[in-house]
Amino acid sequence: MDVVLDEASVKAQIRIFLERYYAEEKDPDAVKLGDLDSFTLIQLLLHIEDAFDIVVLEELHNFRGGGFDEFSAFVVQMGTRKPVHTP
Repeated sequence: MDVVLDEASVKAQIRIFLERYYAEEKDPDAVKLGDLDSFTLIQLLLHIEDAFDIVVLEELHNFRGGGFDEFSAFVVQMGTRKPVHTP
């Protein structure tokens, strides 16, 4: 079964990551994107890349959003780009 890369699926993977990362320490629903330090953000992105078999990390410097909704949209946009091959 192929995994569908859409915002809802990315948000579901974010939830899975937050539930595992914070375990019983915090309520995943209370965590905001701005609460994540740079190391945790990279871990989240690597989790998402692995879940969808995409590469987005190299484009993270282009992310200008503020929350998980914008982050999910960014991941979908970057993850569905077709690589440009030069001869």
